[in-house]
Amino acid sequence: MLNRFIYIFLITLSFVGAQINGKSIALLNFKGVGLNTAETVALTNVFNGALTKTKAISLLDRKIIKQTFSEQSMVQVECNTSECISKAGASLSVDLIMTGIVQKKNDFFSLEVNIYEVSNAMKPMIVTSLVDGKVVVRKRLKESKISPLKTKKINYSGNTDGFINTIEIMAWELMELKVPDEKIQKRYEISQVIINQNYDRNATIIRSVFVPGLGQMYSGQKKWGWLWLSTETLLSALAYSQYRSYASSLDNYRKFQNEYGLSIDPQAIELFRLKAQKSRKEMIDSDGQMTATLYALGGIWMANIFHASIIRPKGADKMKKKNSVDIIYNNIMMQPQLSFSVNLD
Repeated sequence: MLNRFIYIFLITLSFVGAQINGKSIALLNFKGVGLNTAETVALTNVFNGALTKTKAISLLDRKIIKQTFSEQSMVQVECNTSECISKAGASLSVDLIMTGIVQKKNDFFSLEVNIYEVSNAMKPMIVTSLVDGKVVVRKRLKESKISPLKTKKINYSGNTDGFINTIEIMAWELMELKVPDEKIQKRYEISQVIINQNYDRNATIIRSVFVPGLGQMYSGQKKWGWLWLSTETLLSALAYSQYRSYASSLDNYRKFQNEYGLSIDPQAIELFRLKAQKSRKEMIDSDGQMTATLYALGGIWMANIFHASIIRPKGADKMKKKNSVDIIYNNIMMQPQLSFSVNLD
């Protein structure tokens, strides 16, 4: 039953992908919540550019969209009803309309994109009527109820640069295509930069005090973290094994000593004496080994704390070389632009 459900789900995805790929589509300006118009338009342009690079669909020029909406006295960001979307599809002569809502609150971003099929949204309808005894034929557009063909939403916490990369990745995923490796790599690098920016050395040390290697993992140095943790775990297991051996030898020593004191047979007395001596030697050896292991355990624990205090977060060297991207409004060109900044030190 489960396999059948998965099969139907995959078939449905393939069907939706087939309905989108190769079609003509118009991307309307996103509606912004917590962003100004310039920022929202800039993010729409970024998403439009990413969709263009997929080469999976035929995107209508955004200048044509702007001109058409102006002629129809419509506003792109307010075009979210069936009537408006249907009218926009008929006016732009496209198969699909894509709308979106982008939100920002502090360092939290979200983007929800909806794709509507509008190729048959407003069909011509022939209407006949009698005027002065004559049959008059008129044509008008009949609105059809439409619902999103596909919806995708992403949430992101971080800086604008990371969100821009995330929505570019979203464009490829929306088209059911493999995301370029450089985008995946950039997402990883940005995540490392965020780790560096939020890095707290004291928090690293405290974590390693309580659990060896946890501070290193917090810094993004997972290999070091697992090395310290596995070493301490193995030594702890060894110390416990040596303690069990010590406790067993001690019990045997006490038992043989007791039997030695109660025996009256010379041969039994000699036998229990030898067994007691052997158990005592095993007890002393186990105690010595356990003590050495505990010293090693404590030494490695302290070394782990020292290492946590001097370690640098993974990707710290790249952070200084990391370019920064933000959205600005160019007052001279009167349009939103992406601003790139590079650290020169």
